[in-house]
Amino acid sequence: MKFILITLGFIARLAIITIPIFVINKYKETLIKPPSDWTAEVIVWTTLSLAALIAADYIKDAVKNHKTKKSFNPLQRASRETGATVTTLLEHGKFDSNNCGTAIESALRQIETIVEVSLGKSRREGHEISANCMIHRTQRRVGPSLTLTHWGTRLSGREPITIKLGDKLPDAPKAIEENKNHYIKDTQTKDLSHFFANKSYKSIISIPLTSGTKKIGVINIDSVETNAFGKLDIFNKEIQPLIQPQLDTIKKLLQIVEIPGKAEKAA
Repeated sequence: MKFILITLGFIARLAIITIPIFVINKYKETLIKPPSDWTAEVIVWTTLSLAALIAADYIKDAVKNHKTKKSFNPLQRASRETGATVTTLLEHGKFDSNNCGTAIESALRQIETIVEVSLGKSRREGHEISANCMIHRTQRRVGPSLTLTHWGTRLSGREPITIKLGDKLPDAPKAIEENKNHYIKDTQTKDLSHFFANKSYKSIISIPLTSGTKKIGVINIDSVETNAFGKLDIFNKEIQPLIQPQLDTIKKLLQIVEIPGKAEKAA
């Protein structure tokens, strides 16, 4: 694969250099005349040359982008290894479950900071980003639901809330039910605004926390800006890996306190 990419890149650069020299230069005397005076041969070769230049430019950029994506990312590696260390300590060390709430909120604040830095956002400029945690619970009489219990930065309007699942609601319910990230770029569109009445945030990403088939919870990251997180596929590929250690830590902490089991017992 690497050899193919090198070859394609070389061919693209060679085409960009040779086409103007051997084709366009050959017909330069004709090309300076009005197009109505061009011969059929000149029109054909000029059209093919321009198409080849455009294709070569696309190939060159594609090869460059592929190399960039495959390049070593020290920040991503550092985040991954740090998260692995924390998870190992939680699994094999002694930890007071009464401190889980504080640890979860600390991890949520770290998520906020990492996302802000990754997106080039600044709170000083009014780019408020907040993260919170919702716990998946199943009660005998109520059924499955999500309960908002922890915040990183608790901004105005953020209150504890329980959302019953099964009604095809957007945002966190959809994320946990489909077990994939769900992104609402604008909460104030005509079909969504009634779900987010009196909410200050305008865009939100919901990330499900699961272990196999077991639903554990959802991490929501919201912003006061519309479409603050760009394209979801780019967020998934470039930003989520940086916050994955914090997501794994929160998931492990929720499993330690065994909140779902307590909820069922309480019901």
